[in-house]
Amino acid sequence: MSFSDSVRSFWQQDFWPWYKTQILSLLPRRWHRQRERSHFLLLIPLNDAATLTDLPEDEPLGTTVDVIRWVDGRAFDEGMVEINEQGAARLTDLARAGRLALPLAIGIAPQDLLETEIRLPLAAERSLASVMTFEIPRVTPFMTRSLFWSAVITKRIATHQRLLVRLRCTPRAPIAGLVSWLARHRFGPVEIVAPTSATAPSGWRSIPIGQAADRTRNLRLLWLCVVLVAAAALGAGLRQNAQSRALETQIDALRPAVTHAQMLRSRYETLTGNPAILARQSEASGSVSKAMETLSAALPDQAYLTEFALHARQMELTGRAPSAAALLERMARDHHFQDPSLSGAVTRSDDEKDDVFTIRTRFADESSQPPHAEPGR
Repeated sequence: MSFSDSVRSFWQQDFWPWYKTQILSLLPRRWHRQRERSHFLLLIPLNDAATLTDLPEDEPLGTTVDVIRWVDGRAFDEGMVEINEQGAARLTDLARAGRLALPLAIGIAPQDLLETEIRLPLAAERSLASVMTFEIPRVTPFMTRSLFWSAVITKRIATHQRLLVRLRCTPRAPIAGLVSWLARHRFGPVEIVAPTSATAPSGWRSIPIGQAADRTRNLRLLWLCVVLVAAAALGAGLRQNAQSRALETQIDALRPAVTHAQMLRSRYETLTGNPAILARQSEASGSVSKAMETLSAALPDQAYLTEFALHARQMELTGRAPSAAALLERMARDHHFQDPSLSGAVTRSDDEKDDVFTIRTRFADESSQPPHAEPGR
């Protein structure tokens, strides 16, 4: 990566999102309320998602998208557009609205857009994008490079030095080719949305993935940001250095716990990867299925259980039977059980036909059982 690319990446991914959040936090909330979607084009892929995974440079490709124009909450079907040069020209015509190009949105199924909330140290706000590249693999089963994602700070808890960050993400592979094709033809801005019939477009969940195509506006905004950065650099520098030191202190404090957790994980993998150890643990704790089979053979037809617990071969049975004493005597004669006893008082059922009992006993080891013992009945 060249030096200019490194500077551009730092500006777009690290400094600018943080600085924009700082400036917006100083303004009244009504001034930076999220803009509602009122006029935009919604692109919905029609072909198999796999065909959009890796679009080559040569066109046409035979893949199509359905284009829907949304105007003030109403949808107008503009038909299908093929992913080729002719389709790009038609999409350009559809996106024209006066002197400005309409924003584009790629529609995906609502269940494909994942959303969660993450708690982070307050100092992570300075490099939120970089921090999220490490947090995403921790809270999701995906690597960061395999997702389209966005992270937005929803709340700052200054008293606890914490941030609440809303993470939205969706797998990159199904629509990566379509996004690449739109970027090659300079369509923008672009976002991924999850349309639902229950809410208006302004309430759809979204992930922004494109920047505005107006280079003049971007240049003016860049110069404005440079002026603001120069004005706030002296005051913000000391504060950010202090927060950076605090974050480094927290990392140093957590490092022993991380090392201990890695050691425990290594020990756990060693134990669970040894079949002999698993077999001994299973023999020591007892088999629930085998215990249920033995109980089924030992209990008379008139008795049944309402609760059953097995822990380290210790069983606790709760149920109903015509005679709890007869059942206890029957289990005492059965070689599969050791030291059965009643736990608590025996009561009568509401219809006065059965005893309600709780019996505690131990499931006998196979080595202590007679070789040809008969079952309980």
